[in-house]
Amino acid sequence: MTFLLDANIVLRFLRKDVTNHFKIAKEIMSKGQQGKAELYLDELVLAEIIWTSTTFYKETRETISKPLLKLLTQSWIINPRKDLISEAIYYYKDSNFSFIDCWLYTLSKEKNFSLETFDQKLKKLSRQKN
Repeated sequence: MTFLLDANIVLRFLRKDVTNHFKIAKEIMSKGQQGKAELYLDELVLAEIIWTSTTFYKETRETISKPLLKLLTQSWIINPRKDLISEAIYYYKDSNFSFIDCWLYTLSKEKNFSLETFDQKLKKLSRQKN
């Protein structure tokens, strides 16, 4: 069985701040760890987790990036673009770009696409890609 994770499940699991929700989120994660389920973590959900963590909870880029990168290394967390997502999170953590900009930059590098944007800073970064 595969579960598609919503941002609120991951947030409650990481934050442990709503007891009854944390228990349910932990049970879901445990099913993954025990091999009873695969847990699909989508890029859009990660963007929501990052936005909520930094905007609503005022977490730093480093604070939210570390557990997300660790979560992505788990074999029971699935997404065919885990490596690409991780790379975008690393760019995000070490820059002042939004996660969405980092995702677009990383994706453009991977696909060898020209990144078209009116954001001059992002355009300049995009032109530097290898």
